[in-house]
Formats: sequence, C-alpha cells, structure tokens
Amino acid sequence: MRVARIGNSSLVFELAIFLKGGTEALVTGEIVWVYTNQQTHRPVTIPASMRALIATRERHLA
Repeated sequence: MRVARIGNSSLVFELAIFLKGGTEALVTGEIVWVYTNQQTHRPVTIPASMRALIATRERHLA
C-alpha cells in the first residue's frame, strides 16, 4: 500500500497483493480517504504537518 496522491482534503491510497517473492500483482485496489472535521463531517484541508509526515515516507510525492 502507498499514498499515490495528496489532494487538498483527500488522500488516494493504492493497494496491491503479491505472492511472496513475486513481482506480479494478483489484485489491486484504491481507497480515497477524505480528511474531515469530526463535528461538522465536512471536508477540511489536510494539515501541513500530516503532509510533511507522509512526504518523508512517500518520496515520489515530494
């Protein structure tokens, strides 16, 4: 699994399952996660601190 894209208020995660030692994906998927205010349930901007943390792990987004 990896973060494929960071939007203003969302993250797109790409997922894949491989056989142990294999290089060909058996199945793939995508999850879109929206960062929200828990009181209003409305989308909010992803904090800079979270963006920076993700960027340390997902170099392709830098």
